[in-house]
Amino acid sequence: QQQQQQQQWQRRRMLLQWCPSAAEMRRHWRTFKAVASIPAVVYYFLYLLFSVLAVAVSPFFNAFHLVYVVMHSRTLFFVVQAASSRAGQIGATLLLGLVTLYVYSVLGFTLFQGRYGSYSFG
Repeated sequence: QQQQQQQQWQRRRMLLQWCPSAAEMRRHWRTFKAVASIPAVVYYFLYLLFSVLAVAVSPFFNAFHLVYVVMHSRTLFFVVQAASSRAGQIGATLLLGLVTLYVYSVLGFTLFQGRYGSYSFG
């Protein structure tokens, strides 16, 4: 029985040797943050991830690979950069268009209500 206890303690010591200390965990986390802050690394990691998902789950995940065209075409890269830097203005314009469309449809329905028939679906 004493020999079994010694074996258990040896197993526990082996497991504790494999567990990293808090300092090592912080060092690993800093390394991960440094690597993840490089856009090219993130892009190629996502490229690999979506490749695996396309093979394992659905071919629709291949759509991410169209980003390759944008990344390697200088003109398209500048177009995306210009559109993303003005995202607030583009969003406000889109909202204004939706409000205008809504007002137009309400006015059209109230002014031309007689021309709309009653349809039953189903």
